[in-house]
Amino acid sequence: MLRTPDAADAVAVAVVGSANLDLVVYAARSPEPGETVMGDDLEEHPGGKGLNQALAAALHAPTAFVGAVGSDHAADVLLAALTGAGVETSFVRRTAGKSGVAVVNLAADGENSITVIAGSNADVTADETTRALDALQPRIVVTQLETPVSAVVAAAQWAAAEGARWVFNPSPVEQFTEAPADHPIRVVFATADPLIVNAGEGKSILRMFGAPSDDVSEVVKILSALVTSVVLTDGSRGAYVSDESGAHFVPATPVDAVDTTGAGDSFAGTLAARLVAGSTLAEAAASASAAASATVAVARSDR
Repeated sequence: MLRTPDAADAVAVAVVGSANLDLVVYAARSPEPGETVMGDDLEEHPGGKGLNQALAAALHAPTAFVGAVGSDHAADVLLAALTGAGVETSFVRRTAGKSGVAVVNLAADGENSITVIAGSNADVTADETTRALDALQPRIVVTQLETPVSAVVAAAQWAAAEGARWVFNPSPVEQFTEAPADHPIRVVFATADPLIVNAGEGKSILRMFGAPSDDVSEVVKILSALVTSVVLTDGSRGAYVSDESGAHFVPATPVDAVDTTGAGDSFAGTLAARLVAGSTLAEAAASASAAASATVAVARSDR
């Protein structure tokens, strides 16, 4: 449930997360381990799961980004992308170090592999997250796992205390599944509303809990007993949704994939913005699925 909005709601969605400068390597195919392949081109784009989600949310709702960038060229690119999209950046801290960077290997079939160097994203703290959310008073808080887990826990705890909704996209999922059993992230996990995972991430989480399953419908069913609500994306097939209203399947819009980078982030950001606008979870997932399909159908340089 969302807290009741009032006239002071200048920011509806706050994304606490990562901002990376993406270095995109284009090649006919990605190299196998130990192999060298010739690339076709190199581009740089603003990215990072947090930044991508904030840009997607800002298309539909007043959005703020909480995070950190360095003191370099990458930081200038990242901040320009956020402010150019109308995202509130008052709580993006500039550190003395380097900004986050991601190296994206993009094959001709649109599939990608990504290596992330955290940089200043590793400097996002729990205290500054809480202070930012206190000032912003968003109705929905979105987090991923490309920043320290302590900041994610702080965001979840703030949402629970303030009657806001916490949208949790636990990616990279190893940050969650490899956390000790008594880690606070395991405690706040139950309050995710929704938990947004892809099929692989959902299966990884169930293996961690000792309930492995390869059946996507079963994965959704088990996850729905662990958290407040669940959205599981299953690539070009669509998304599975489970909340207090029941289970739903949202088919994806068929498209020819050009670049799948950022599709999941487009989904998460759009879903959060649609929720704050009053959509049901299934309705929000349908809008998010359409947004993700539109994202993969366009080359990164044309977005």
